[in-house]
Amino acid sequence: MNALATTSALLVLARVRSAVDWSIFGWLAPAALVAVPVDAFFASRRHEAVLFVVIGSISVAVIAGSFVVWCLGPTCRDPPRWPSLGARRA
Repeated sequence: MNALATTSALLVLARVRSAVDWSIFGWLAPAALVAVPVDAFFASRRHEAVLFVVIGSISVAVIAGSFVVWCLGPTCRDPPRWPSLGARRA
């Protein structure tokens, strides 16, 4: 495991541990303990480029899905605003 990723995760956990729903974590942790070694086994037998495409596609799908779910909620009336990047409107 990457030492920097572990350190980062522990620092984040230290800041948000009071907001963690530990009962949900208790349901998710056993599944993760089974899935991680299985996924690592299959990932080690695939070409790196294929993994980049699959993981990138999953990431884009999850981000798009979370935006759609957010838009279906009551907050869609006030959509996020993109930064202007210094462009001024007349």
